[in-house]
Amino acid sequence: MSSDRFRVQTSIESLLGCNDLNDWAIYKGAFENFVITTSNQSLLSNDLESDSIDLFFNGAYSLGEMIKAIFDGRHSWATVKGYYATFYLLKSSFGANKIAIVKNKGIYSLKISVGEKPEKRDKGKYMGSEIRGDHKTTIATYVKLYSSLDPLQTNTVQGEIVYDKLMSIREEVNYRARCFTEPNQGYYFPSLFSKDSFLTQIEHYINDSQFIYCFQEDHYALAAPIKLFSKVKQELSISCGRIYENEIKKNELRKLLNFDRSNTLSSFFGL
Repeated sequence: MSSDRFRVQTSIESLLGCNDLNDWAIYKGAFENFVITTSNQSLLSNDLESDSIDLFFNGAYSLGEMIKAIFDGRHSWATVKGYYATFYLLKSSFGANKIAIVKNKGIYSLKISVGEKPEKRDKGKYMGSEIRGDHKTTIATYVKLYSSLDPLQTNTVQGEIVYDKLMSIREEVNYRARCFTEPNQGYYFPSLFSKDSFLTQIEHYINDSQFIYCFQEDHYALAAPIKLFSKVKQELSISCGRIYENEIKKNELRKLLNFDRSNTLSSFFGL
């Protein structure tokens, strides 16, 4: 089996006796009846912790690339990076809350707690459309599980949950727009495109304890990923005691963010 797939996924496959990914669909019934026990909980908890830290790095790096792109005056691809930062951070948040995402001819959540079994998530409708695919299933599941606990779900942007709005603008840039709009900017507050006020605006987002910017049309596209990052960073710190795998990963982020001589971003990213 490929070593670069998620650890929880491959461990469950092995626990069920599947040693060839091509045969995994045959184990669908066995997987749906798989139960977390005292004998497998420790293994899967450790796997989930490592997976969550990897996903957090993906989110951190994507957010760093987004911020660097905006600093350089490039907003179209920054919008795509902002959505992917959100996607990775949501998946990391699942792990920080002891929920694994596992696939077998469908997408399932699995709480790593004794007695728990997989629950199919890519079924039914979300916001009027079928739940299918990794991205929509991730958002729909997160909204369902954490609607009352997530400050980013306390309001909307133009009537949409902010995660849906971020996915929508990513799809607009990626698929619907005929051409990137550079040098004209879109989705972001104009002061972000001034080198003199860039970091000040970022600090406003970081320090926004009421999450006000996350729901404002000129600000949400960057403010929401920033606040989600803060939220998941705290969750992961509590759950795992660390947020990055090692100094090598941290150094990659430092190189990405070295345009910031004030170290505001290095501090925010936990470097």
